[in-house]
Amino acid sequence: MTILFHSNIRNLMIGQGIVRGLASTVAVTIYSGAQPSAATIASTWSSFNSGNASFLAHFNGVGWTHPIDGTTTFASITTFPAPTPAVNTGTGAWCIVWTTNPLLAAMGTGTIPTTSFLVGPVTNLAGNGIVRFNPNTDFTIAVNATIADGTISASST
Repeated sequence: MTILFHSNIRNLMIGQGIVRGLASTVAVTIYSGAQPSAATIASTWSSFNSGNASFLAHFNGVGWTHPIDGTTTFASITTFPAPTPAVNTGTGAWCIVWTTNPLLAAMGTGTIPTTSFLVGPVTNLAGNGIVRFNPNTDFTIAVNATIADGTISASST
């Protein structure tokens, strides 16, 4: 996923905007199906909690940084979570990058853990997903999945 900014604020938005808005480690939840808007997720959370069949996996302890002293045009995952068993079977298509680190238990409630989050695509390493897996985005219930990579980049006009 690429966010487009004017060149004079591009790096500032990644380092002091997106990365600074994240806790030191955050959670990432993987879903199958069509990617909804953030507003839809926030207003109809019970359709996206862990009781939903499209809820595939939930990773805790993901750390994002703005490398090379903030001079790059991207933030990347630099603290990878432990391999995590899938909750359901399906093909990962999109994710929520939470700004906090809610545990899996919090994902099953009727109340969204926080209304501050990013939504974006999930792909294999050849794609441009926020979170990427190798060799594919297929999840099987109770089988460990491992995040291979993650990047949020910005371009300038």
